[in-house]
This record gives sequence, structure tokens and C-alpha cells, in this order.
Amino acid sequence: MRKLILSFLFVLSAMVGFAQSFSKDKLFISVEGGKGVLFGKSNLSPFGIGYRGGYDGGLMCNVKALYRIDKFWVAGLKFNLSGTSANYGLDDGTNVADNVDLWYLGPQLGFKIPINERTFF
Repeated sequence: MRKLILSFLFVLSAMVGFAQSFSKDKLFISVEGGKGVLFGKSNLSPFGIGYRGGYDGGLMCNVKALYRIDKFWVAGLKFNLSGTSANYGLDDGTNVADNVDLWYLGPQLGFKIPINERTFF
């Protein structure tokens, strides 16, 4: 399943890359949003390992601003907000409604390699 998802994302990114036109701009801004999915086991529940599987993926938002330093290198900031929630009952009969928001703000350093006039890697 994981290989299928990664293959889909690769093909989707290639299609998006060919659809964009080349620009000599120095500033790149991207805003993305969608539904997040939790893979694997999480350690979000403070009530123990038996309750950690109850979390459902929530909404996510990603904002990135990059400045082109030279032909290849870019630097900037990335902001990410991801949320999830769970409703479950404890062994003692107590009902719990848990909402978790994860915030990230940090510097980014990367590269953009122009492959042709309309495609970056």
C-alpha cells in the first residue's frame, strides 16, 4: 500500500511540475491544505498504549516561503499545522474527547534544480 501511495505522489508531482511555467522570480510561496492521515502507531494519547489507535487524521495546512539565493539554493520559512482527534472510553467508564494540534515553524534550506524551461526538481 505504501509503495502505491508513493508512486501516486511521484506521478502527481511530475504532472504538476510540467504544468507550471518557468519564472525568474526569486520568491516562491506555496500554500497547501487537505486531510491528514496518521500512519503507523502514534503516541498521542496520554492514557496509555491501548487508546492510541483511536485517533483519526484531521485537517492539515502547510505554508512555505522560499527565497532563491543563487541558481540552485533556496532558503526560507515553513509553517505547518496538523490536527487530529479521538473520542474513546477509558477502562473505568470515563469518556474522553481528545483534540491534538501540532504546530511547526522553522527555517528551511533546500535546492531547486531547473530541468528544462517548465520543470524543477
